[in-house]
Amino acid sequence: MLVCTTQTVAGKEIAQTLGTVGGSACYGLGLWTSICYGFATFFGARCKTFEKKMAKAMGKAVSKLEKMAHDMGANAVVGLQVTHLGLYVQVTGTAVTLK
Repeated sequence: MLVCTTQTVAGKEIAQTLGTVGGSACYGLGLWTSICYGFATFFGARCKTFEKKMAKAMGKAVSKLEKMAHDMGANAVVGLQVTHLGLYVQVTGTAVTLK
């Protein structure tokens, strides 16, 4: 399924707008990630463990959005918006069918 942040898809025409879809995911840091994140923040470094968990949360939220859009009969989602706070990620968009 095509998921994009733009309101249109180049070279395609939106045949039907089906409605708003969304997904969210939230993961806990755990002890090791909290320690790593604390040191990384203090020293201005990256915490790869945190980055991996953030990517996992983002992937899960987008998967939920895609399933919701698919269940509505959509073949694309336009206008994707991402909101995140720590390891809580929420994504929303508009489910559409493209010609």
